[in-house]
Amino acid sequence: TLFLLIGLNSLFCPVVLWYIPFFYLALYFFKGMTPRTFFAGVMGLTLPYWFLFVYFFCIDETSLFQHFKDSFLKVGYINVSEYPITMWFIFGYTLLLLVSGSVYMELNRYQDKIRTRLFLHTFLWISFYSLLLTVFQAENYQITIIPVLFGASLLGGHMFALSSTRFSNFSFIAAILLLLLIIVYSIWKQ
Repeated sequence: TLFLLIGLNSLFCPVVLWYIPFFYLALYFFKGMTPRTFFAGVMGLTLPYWFLFVYFFCIDETSLFQHFKDSFLKVGYINVSEYPITMWFIFGYTLLLLVSGSVYMELNRYQDKIRTRLFLHTFLWISFYSLLLTVFQAENYQITIIPVLFGASLLGGHMFALSSTRFSNFSFIAAILLLLLIIVYSIWKQ
């Protein structure tokens, strides 16, 4: 059902299809990948397109599939002047939290259980991949930044919850204050 929902979502936002390899890798790493689940995923992904193709064929407009292909393969780099400064503040804060959380995770991974390490590494790689998508498909940054925010919050929460040094306590308070400043500035600039 996950792949069916991704297929339905890709009708409205084709950039979601770029995440399919990571879902299959996650299935493989979590020992859930079998030939049956692989082909069920492929069928779930393509099912909405089957119905859409039949509909376009019946109305004799098969050229409308070109729109999906063009929006999926569209590459455009970030133009700094197009985006507001608040987006860059949020992007920098998220990147700082993601990098610090991933460094902490790599330095202290021996303390985590294997399953926890797998989850954190999966979110880490999806977050870095989403950063690449944010750079190369800049017009979809509002969609591709969401997995980065999710991964940064998980890795940052993992770091702040497990470290109990004076520096980490100060960093936690500084991160909360910085987030509040970004929120106040974003509201003020609206």
